[in-house]
Amino acid sequence: MKIISFHHFNVLYLQNKKHNDMKTEKFNCIPFIIENTWLMGMDRGWGNGYVAIPENHPLFGKDYNDKIKCDLSKVKFNGNYVGLFCGSLEKDDKSEMSIDMVIDVHCGITYSDEYDKLRMSNAEPIEKELPTGKYWVFGFDTAHFEDTSENWPKEKVIEETMKLKEQLESFSITV
Repeated sequence: MKIISFHHFNVLYLQNKKHNDMKTEKFNCIPFIIENTWLMGMDRGWGNGYVAIPENHPLFGKDYNDKIKCDLSKVKFNGNYVGLFCGSLEKDDKSEMSIDMVIDVHCGITYSDEYDKLRMSNAEPIEKELPTGKYWVFGFDTAHFEDTSENWPKEKVIEETMKLKEQLESFSITV
C-alpha cells in the first residue's frame, strides 16, 4: 500500500508492496515566476507562479488533469470552478480527482510540462537559481476572472508560488 499525502489531504494508492516497507522523502522543488506580458491590453495579475519538481517526485511527468485517488473530505476547494464542473461530469470513481483540483493554489494548477529553459527564458528565480537538468513543472496563472494587477501584484504571486512549493515539497510517500 502506498499513501501519498499533501499539506491538506491524503491520497491513497494501492500497490503490490508490503505494508510495513516505510519510505518518506522530501523533495527539492524549485520555485520561479514569469511576468504576464502576453495578455497586453487586458487587466490581469502580475504573472504566473511555477514550481519545478525533480525526477524522483511521484507527480513527475503527470499532467495536471491526471486523476489521483484521494480522500475527498480532506480536499480544500481552490476556486477552480471549471475543474469542479468537469470533474462532476465524470462519475466513475468518486474517490478520484484531477491534480489541478487537489492542490490548493489560486484557481488550481493550469500548467504542467517538462522544464524547458528556452520556453521559460523570462523566468525569475525566487529562492535560488533556475532548474538545470531534468525537471517537471507545475504552475498557476493570475489571468482568471477578477484577477487584476491590484489584487495579484508580484509579491502575492511569489507568496502563492511558495505555497505551491511547500505542498509539492511536503508531498510524501509511505510505501
